[in-house]
Amino acid sequence: VVREVLKEREAQSAASSAKPRWNEITPPEAMRISFRDGVEMVTADGAFSARLRGLLHQDWGWITASRSAEQAIAGTDGSLDDGAIFRRARLGLSGRLWSDVEYSVEFEFAAANRIIYRDLHIGTPLPYLGTVRAGHLKEPYSLESLQSGRHLTFIERSVADGPFVERWNPGITLTNTFYDERMTI
Repeated sequence: VVREVLKEREAQSAASSAKPRWNEITPPEAMRISFRDGVEMVTADGAFSARLRGLLHQDWGWITASRSAEQAIAGTDGSLDDGAIFRRARLGLSGRLWSDVEYSVEFEFAAANRIIYRDLHIGTPLPYLGTVRAGHLKEPYSLESLQSGRHLTFIERSVADGPFVERWNPGITLTNTFYDERMTI
């Protein structure tokens, strides 16, 4: 009788230890988390994914000039100060939902006293037409404006591109590729 009672208690303790408690975090077996090239989470079947991304560009300046040059450049007070600013400070999340729906959310923190959303869109492929995206997204105006800020040679784009392009706007885009991605529309 004692052996049976002990076996029942062992079975109960094994069953209760197999269930996670309310304060325990157990990762699902169907989720893969990778830290290669950022933080990425993907379900085992690939239907859902999320990738955390960030961008930080800081601009520094040290100024050394004669007193007369400082007065000529700076004006009446005659002071040119060293300084540093954040040109770009972005945090974003992108991925897939149900294998066919893509999403992207990106926020800019470098603007003075405010947070700006850059990318905030969803998209899905349409048979024979390409990929349609809707939301607040980058306008396809020129190759230079479409290039990511992560891959710029200099911290700024050319002057010719600046005054003509509102980089992000609300809208809908339809894109497609042909000839092994040698041609796009």
